[in-house]
Amino acid sequence: MSKLLVPIDFSECSLNALDFAIAIAKKTGAEVMLYHGYHVMTDTDYAPVAIGYVGIQLEEQQKLWDNRMAELCQDLAKQVYDTGKPLKIHQVVKMGIAVDDVADMTDTDEYKMVVMGTKGASGIEKFLFGSVTSAVADRVKVPVLAVPKGVKYKGFDNIVYGTNFDEQDIKVIDGLIDFANNFDSKITCLHINTNAETFTNDKVEMGVLRETYWFTPVDRLDFALRRADSVQKGLEHYLQEHNTDLLVVLHLNRGFLERIFERSVSKGLTFHSEVPLLILKK
Repeated sequence: MSKLLVPIDFSECSLNALDFAIAIAKKTGAEVMLYHGYHVMTDTDYAPVAIGYVGIQLEEQQKLWDNRMAELCQDLAKQVYDTGKPLKIHQVVKMGIAVDDVADMTDTDEYKMVVMGTKGASGIEKFLFGSVTSAVADRVKVPVLAVPKGVKYKGFDNIVYGTNFDEQDIKVIDGLIDFANNFDSKITCLHINTNAETFTNDKVEMGVLRETYWFTPVDRLDFALRRADSVQKGLEHYLQEHNTDLLVVLHLNRGFLERIFERSVSKGLTFHSEVPLLILKK
């Protein structure tokens, strides 16, 4: 890894996601880039005379967020890689909108992952950050690790990859094995079957995938096939029954992601309330 990009709005949620980024960086040797985008709003009624006022507001906001970012970086100054070397942490503070800025920043090979919370702060910070996780995942070209509010980093002992028997499964699983080796993790490749008529075929597909990794011990890489009315319900039930630290999926459409990030009316919570979601890109 080269750099992890972490959008920060200084809410508890974004700082919690930062803990995950720091943990990953320590194990993989990645550098961490902290990004904060701020926004200045001016009443349009004063637009004809507001140019000078807006300029002052921009200057004050830049100083405010520069200072807060400097304080955060100072708090992180003692963080070190597993090798003992100081953790490399960078920062950028600018006026902007998170979705656009993050997409622009990750449009190079410099960044390998975006790590962000699924909930933001209140007011304007919530407007800028709180509802953009699915939009960022939809826009960027790199993996996005979405960390639910209140979920604390406890390692990645058990990783679940939700496979739909995609042609890129081998590439994804190989990459996850490399990632898991840093954390001594176990990976389970899980497929949710939603059609009883195709269950036998899915069982064959899973068998082929399992056979591809015949040389990998089952305590490092396992395979599971489950039936459910929908993929989302199947994932919820599986993750509720198993101690899972990370769910990994190939890029899903934005509508599905938004349903994941919304609170379930029937159950009061969904799996995202407890399990970080790593969204890979095809």
